[in-house]
Amino acid sequence: MPLGEIQARVVLNHPDRTHYGPCDPVTGSVHLKYYPRRYVGPDDRVNHPEQSTLFGPLKLDLLFLGRVSGIVSEATNSGTIHRDEMLVTKTIQALHDGPFNATSYEVVRIPFRFTFPAHADPKTRVGGTVDDTGSWKCIGRKESDSDEELPPSFSMKFAGHGGLVVEYWLEPKLQMPGIDVKFQVLGSKQKIRYDQSRISQALPSGETLMSSQISTQSPDFMSEAARPQGFRGKTKAMFTSTEQAPYCFDIFCTGIPQHICLGQIFAIEVALRTSNKQLTAHVDPEVLLDLCKFELVARTSIQIDQRRASSNPATDTQVVHTMLGDPTPSGPFTKAHNYTKLVRTEPLVGVPASFAVGKLSRTYRLRVELQFRVAGQTRHARQEIPITIHPPMVRATESTEAGSSRAGAALAFDEEQLPAYEEAVAGAAPPGMDDGEPEVIRKELR
Repeated sequence: MPLGEIQARVVLNHPDRTHYGPCDPVTGSVHLKYYPRRYVGPDDRVNHPEQSTLFGPLKLDLLFLGRVSGIVSEATNSGTIHRDEMLVTKTIQALHDGPFNATSYEVVRIPFRFTFPAHADPKTRVGGTVDDTGSWKCIGRKESDSDEELPPSFSMKFAGHGGLVVEYWLEPKLQMPGIDVKFQVLGSKQKIRYDQSRISQALPSGETLMSSQISTQSPDFMSEAARPQGFRGKTKAMFTSTEQAPYCFDIFCTGIPQHICLGQIFAIEVALRTSNKQLTAHVDPEVLLDLCKFELVARTSIQIDQRRASSNPATDTQVVHTMLGDPTPSGPFTKAHNYTKLVRTEPLVGVPASFAVGKLSRTYRLRVELQFRVAGQTRHARQEIPITIHPPMVRATESTEAGSSRAGAALAFDEEQLPAYEEAVAGAAPPGMDDGEPEVIRKELR
């Protein structure tokens, strides 16, 4: 008959934080609580011993698991639905292998510091380096059947039927050789947010120019003498283009990046320009920038049926993130500011970086939409631009010793400046939660 039950729970120090690559470890602890065996007394009541001690050898391992799950519906006569689930990684880390002493109803905390496997983000992944001349040189990713790099964790619903989930989690595995005791893992899977390693070198400086010509016409643009008079004249001018003066202007947007890191902002300049050939209006109307919207359009591709090499990958394209820009200065375009406005957004968060791993990939396009208002009329300018999203930049310390390790450099950043995927707020570690020997804390698991 079992001596009782040990309940285990994985507790992370920062459950909502995103971890970037093998150099950004996950810290936490495994909480163990011993419940002695219940017995039935003479009065047929189930009694719990007030206190007892369990002593014996304990082997505790921490399992790191990753899985890609997808559901895709094919447009066939039968409406075929493919479901597939693939385990992308399994790593075992030994936490404790030795004597274990637990008093009933007290919690034993065994801290851990888990590091992602080295192949999760190898140096040979898609990326590049900047040489002494400032030129960007791409590095091709080395294919491997057994040590494939890990895709970022994310979830999405396809525009049609189906969806895709990439998730990682930690599970405890316990054994007490020679002792009859039950084990129970409490709570749901302790999920971990993962993305590629931070960028330690400057990104390519390529930018895209967006230009558009906007035209509008109104009787208000005519000279005072030529403007329609009276109700009949104004009504005729509303429906007759010959009774209205055209006003044309060109819009130029500069500073739209081809590469951007998570945590950075979009900052573009919007300039308005006119010419004598385009300007037939007799007045200089006010032009206002009412809206500047940035939409990230993601194209996600996955081959669900891994057993059919000839099967076509399923693709989904949809807007996954929207940001609104704040134009400076406010008000209309003016000569005092050279008819130019600076538009800035909030930091880019909430999406995984661009990646291509095996049969799974994601690329992005940036859709820029500008809305102008002139003489009470609204005009739009739109353009889609390819963009590559990278993990956050490494924040170097003020003084970094030469020859420092990559791990040291990767930890030199301000995590508070890099929000997690869904505006995550990092939880504070409990007092005294440092790596070391198992420690007993006298409070209940919650």
